[in-house]
Amino acid sequence: MATGGYSEERADAHATGGLPSRPQAASRAYRIRRLVRYTAVNLVSLAVDYAVFFFVIFALAAPVLASVAGYAVAFSLNYKLSRLFVFGSDGSHKTEKRLFSEFMATGLLGILLTAAVTGAGVHLVGLSPTIAKTAAVLICFLVLYVIRSRLVFTRIESPSSSPSGVSIAAMPVHLTSKSFGSLAVRAPPAAPGQRIGLLGGSFNPPHRAHVVISEAVMKRLGLDEIWWIVTPGNPLKAHNELAPLADRLDACRRLVTNPRIKITAFEARLGSAATIVTLSFLKQRYRSVNFVWIMGGDNLAGFHRWAAWRRIAELMPFVVADRPQWRLKALSAPAARALARFRVPDDEAGTLARKTAPAWLYLTLRLSPESSTEIRASRSRSPVFRSEQAG
Repeated sequence: MATGGYSEERADAHATGGLPSRPQAASRAYRIRRLVRYTAVNLVSLAVDYAVFFFVIFALAAPVLASVAGYAVAFSLNYKLSRLFVFGSDGSHKTEKRLFSEFMATGLLGILLTAAVTGAGVHLVGLSPTIAKTAAVLICFLVLYVIRSRLVFTRIESPSSSPSGVSIAAMPVHLTSKSFGSLAVRAPPAAPGQRIGLLGGSFNPPHRAHVVISEAVMKRLGLDEIWWIVTPGNPLKAHNELAPLADRLDACRRLVTNPRIKITAFEARLGSAATIVTLSFLKQRYRSVNFVWIMGGDNLAGFHRWAAWRRIAELMPFVVADRPQWRLKALSAPAARALARFRVPDDEAGTLARKTAPAWLYLTLRLSPESSTEIRASRSRSPVFRSEQAG
C-alpha cells in the first residue's frame, strides 16, 4: 500500500481545522451544483420533447412517430447542453469519445423505450397519445436519469491541484467506483467481526522491525490478524532499487513465522497502489470487518501530502507506530494537528478497532533503528552485492 501518488492539497491549507474539512465541503457543494445543472438540462430537454411531440401530432396524427421525434430532438439538445454545462465547466475526466459513446448508448435505449411504451399505450391499452407519451417520458426519464447520473457522478473527489499537475479526479474511474467487488482481486479471507490490522508498504526488503511492529500492534490493540500488503510500487518513491514483487513476497514469507500475520499482494490485481483505493476496496468487500490501518511516525509527518488523506482518515481507524527520531516531527505535522481531536489515549488502545473513524492512536513501541532503506544502503556498499550486480 503506497502513500497515494497525488498531493491532495498544500500543507498550509490543513494546518488548522478538523473534519469535515473545507475541501470536503467544497466537494459536496461541487456535486450539488453539478446535480442541479444536470437536472436543469433534463427539464429543458423535457419541455422541448413535448413541444415537438404536440407539433408532430397535430401535423401528422402519428403518435409513435411524434413521440420518437420529440425524444430525438430533445436528446440532441440534452447532449449539447450537458457538454456545455455539466461535463465541460469543471474539467471532467471523461474523454470526448467516452462521453459520446455513453450518450449514444443511452439515447438509443431512450428511443426504443419511447417507441415501445407509446405504441403499447396507444394501440394495446387504448390510451390517448398524450397520456401514452407521458408514460413513456416518465419511464425513460427515470431509467436514463439513473444510468446517466451513475455515469456522470463517479468521481472520488472534486478536482484539486497538485505540484505534479495531476488531480485526484484523474484516477481511473474503475478504481474508485463500485467495481471494488471484482473477484479477480484475491485478498485474504476474513470473518465478520474480526479485528484486522493493515500494514502496507514495499517491504524492500522486509526486516525484523516489521515483525516487531506487527506483533506489538496486534497485542496492544487486541487484533486477530495483521495483513502485510506488499505493494507493487510506491508512486512517491523511485523504483530503480525496487526488487521484483515475487522476490519481496518470498522474503516476507521466509521472515514471518507468526501464523496471524498474513502476506498478500492483492494491490497488483487492484490496479493501483494508492492507499485511498486500497482501503476503499477493503471496506467495500469486507463490510463487517473492523480494520485498523497501520502507519509509521515518518508517514504521519508527511500524511498531509497524500492523495485524499482526510478521506483516508474517515475510512477506518489508524494507529501510528513510533519510529526513531520521528515522534516530535510526526505529532507536530499538519495532519496530526488537524486530526488532534480524534486522537485516542494510550489506555484505550484495545478499543481502537471498534471505534468509528476518524480515530487514531500514536503507539509508543520499543524502537528499532532497522529500516529497509538502511538495509538496501548497506547491501549496495557490500563488495559481494556489487559483484553480484555486475555479474
